[in-house]
Amino acid sequence: MLHQSSDGPHSPKSPLKKPLSRRSYSRTLAKLSILALVSIFLVAYGRGLIWLKADTPALDPQEVNILQSLCNLRPDNPRIHEDNSIDTLQELIKPIHLLPEVSPDTTIPADTWKDLPTKGVLYMIVQNSKLYSAREAIRSIEDRFNHKYHYPWVLLNSQHFTADFRKYASMATKAPIYFGKIDPDTWSYPPFIDVARAERNMGVLGGTNLYKGGSLSFRQEARYHAGLFFHHTLFQNVDYVWRVESDSQYTCDLVDFDPFKEMKENNRTIGFALTSKDVPRAILGLWKVTRAFIDDYAQTVVSPDESIMPWIVDRRGEYNTCHMVSSFEVVDLAFYRSPSYQRYFEYLDRSGGFFYGRWGDGPVKSIAAAMFLKRDQIQYFKNVGYSHGMFSHCPFQENYSEHCSCSLDETFDFKDNSCTVDLLNLVNRTIIHEMADYAKLVVDKNTSIKKRL
Repeated sequence: MLHQSSDGPHSPKSPLKKPLSRRSYSRTLAKLSILALVSIFLVAYGRGLIWLKADTPALDPQEVNILQSLCNLRPDNPRIHEDNSIDTLQELIKPIHLLPEVSPDTTIPADTWKDLPTKGVLYMIVQNSKLYSAREAIRSIEDRFNHKYHYPWVLLNSQHFTADFRKYASMATKAPIYFGKIDPDTWSYPPFIDVARAERNMGVLGGTNLYKGGSLSFRQEARYHAGLFFHHTLFQNVDYVWRVESDSQYTCDLVDFDPFKEMKENNRTIGFALTSKDVPRAILGLWKVTRAFIDDYAQTVVSPDESIMPWIVDRRGEYNTCHMVSSFEVVDLAFYRSPSYQRYFEYLDRSGGFFYGRWGDGPVKSIAAAMFLKRDQIQYFKNVGYSHGMFSHCPFQENYSEHCSCSLDETFDFKDNSCTVDLLNLVNRTIIHEMADYAKLVVDKNTSIKKRL
């Protein structure tokens, strides 16, 4: 009888029937542990993909805290507006006490000018500490002119305006008024300025009797006026600006006269009432840089026979420092926005002269007008009575005297430092005769006036 083989898998003689050794058992347990750890990792990793991309680096605890704080912003936080937008902050988290009491204005509604002949704006750069002088200047223009028209006001500040400033400045006018914040990047040192050099130069000029020789804020404001203010969003729909200084006074009623309308109807580009000479050491380097610009961009410069260039250049071809006083000016913003003007401003700005020197915006704008404008684009506002610091202008029309509180004896136009008569000799000789005739009637004994005429 044949026997069934005992070599099957269940045979006592099969190798697989041998009991597992301690080493084999440990190896098997280790493999199972590794498989379990891999499984746990894959599950956790898969869940993480729901909110974190696979290639996103790990966040450190500080980043986690920042993200958590942003997620926890509540509707009552001042940084969130009614439209659910969040202010763009200079830092991710801004301390509450540094936030403005009232958010600055950024735009002027288009219908603001619906009843006006042109899109004109009265604008002022002013600090919170100048509230009372700002109110006086606003009130002066409102009483003399704007109460009949209600042209909007734009007030700009390198600080945030306080609620009190906005409240009391608004009470000085019935016209719309907007309060803007100057972008710090356009106010502070640009990246190409050597700050140490600028501060050294300010220290040197500050040790002299040069007006504002050591003032950083003067340089910042002059530079901003010269080529940056019109980039502010509040001016994006504006065609003409009338600059107002916070401590200025307007001394004559503008009887049936609108400077904005005058500019538009007569295709004028820049309007002035006063001229002056600057102190040469204040504008060191300005003409040298300008000459280099003219050499590089000669094709953009108007012929001297058609421009006011002869007014600003002496017989040696040097700048005589004459300029239109810019503390009162009415300007078509198309001029400042033009490629030629912006190219010239950038050329000057990159030279550093606004900070290394003490360049004022008046000479810069007047030189630009001499390069890029024709004579018939310059407007002389003979009817505007104006006073600001050492400067004053009083109209020469006899029928205007009853509407003015200024004195012709005190007008700056006949001072030795004035350049007005020479400029009018190029842009409007008729006015010179009017000035002479009236001056003879009123101040016949004033030999200094006779000499200038």
